[in-house]
Amino acid sequence: MGKVSHMDESQVVIQMKDIVKKFGDFTANDHINLTVHKGEVHAILGENGAGKSTMMNVLCGLYKPTEGIITLNGVDIREYDYHEYLKLFGVVFQDFAMFAFPVGANIAVSKNYEKDRVWDCLARAGVSRAVEKMPGGLDTPMFSSNEDGMSASGGEMQKLAIARALYKDASIMILDEPTAALDPISEYEIY
Repeated sequence: MGKVSHMDESQVVIQMKDIVKKFGDFTANDHINLTVHKGEVHAILGENGAGKSTMMNVLCGLYKPTEGIITLNGVDIREYDYHEYLKLFGVVFQDFAMFAFPVGANIAVSKNYEKDRVWDCLARAGVSRAVEKMPGGLDTPMFSSNEDGMSASGGEMQKLAIARALYKDASIMILDEPTAALDPISEYEIY
């Protein structure tokens, strides 16, 4: 059977049905059921090690479930083109990475980007003022060893990662502990 290469994102409904994810003998996710409709906000709460991040990786298609099925608009995600499915998600994982690109290219993950759109995403993530203060603005290199490179706190880096996810303008946004490195005021602003 051929893969579905185009998906209707106007009425996104994604379902995890009886999902189990095991790593050897260890069960990280045990019979999870979740339905998410476009426009809804869900919070997944649990103790450290409860399997929240694993669940997000399974939902995004980065891990295959040991048991169960994930559907998008009623179609098994295995029927979709994998790369098209990945485009649905804007994700900020706990262990996100920034690249050795200038700030603007880091947000867009491209050398060519819409500057106004990058600024909008930076503002929405609460980090535009910090970038405005940099000598090169969006052209400021990240991780530069000289004094004109960006020096950012963990919270600012997390906000940049959120701005990157916003720039993607994906149908489904997944934030895995998105405020872990933020102060209480910044955490409130993100929420």
